[in-house]
Amino acid sequence: MPSHRLAESVADRLRKRIFSGEISEGAMLPKQDALCREFNVGLVTVREALRMLEVEGLVTVKRGNLGGSVVHRPETWRIAYMIALSLQSNSVPLADVLATLRLLEPLSAAACAQRADRAEAVVPILQATVAEQRAALDDGDRFIGLAIRFHVEMAQVCGIATLSLLLGSLENIWWAQIDRLARHTARHGAFGDREVRQRALADHERMIELIASGDAAATERMAREHMSESHHRPSRWEHDIDLEIELDASYLRR
Repeated sequence: MPSHRLAESVADRLRKRIFSGEISEGAMLPKQDALCREFNVGLVTVREALRMLEVEGLVTVKRGNLGGSVVHRPETWRIAYMIALSLQSNSVPLADVLATLRLLEPLSAAACAQRADRAEAVVPILQATVAEQRAALDDGDRFIGLAIRFHVEMAQVCGIATLSLLLGSLENIWWAQIDRLARHTARHGAFGDREVRQRALADHERMIELIASGDAAATERMAREHMSESHHRPSRWEHDIDLEIELDASYLRR
């Protein structure tokens, strides 16, 4: 079997152990010479396999005598980063991400309302974040972080794993870009003015009420209105909505 195919085979077997939980978050993989013996392959093959896992964000390889490979479970920000790199490499504008969010986020909001266990699994989580938003209404920098958390959390608790993963990644990309613009572009300041923050807060509170009521259709309509009329107004970002995506990993770790 060619060396590259051998490396893929080794990487696949280690990946399965990470996904199954056999190798836990933060644990060290066996030393490279031990992996060579276990898989009956050469050092070059093991190193190539580890590079594959490192690119995927599943391990961090520390060099040196005391080094090794630290295991990481897949994280949404890492997935978001890979999507962002792909979009950036294809010169995709920010408007494209927003258009996708406007299609998908209302569906996740409706899914939250359809959950039979929404009173335990959805509402308390969103209410806690909104309570913090309310307390931070006069702190634009803190408010934007909490607004990001509300949208990401709503995706996370929608109860549909595939939608949650995809939407959560896109939410991270969109909000990280808006956060970057708000913090580093004097024209926008910290998440707009207080009126914009109040409107966003009121929308979030209303969405929680509708989710709690179990009215999926009304929740979807509210989320769609919120995505088009609140802090997502094209007029507010008219100078930047056609910018290409430009992010680094630090913004997606927020």
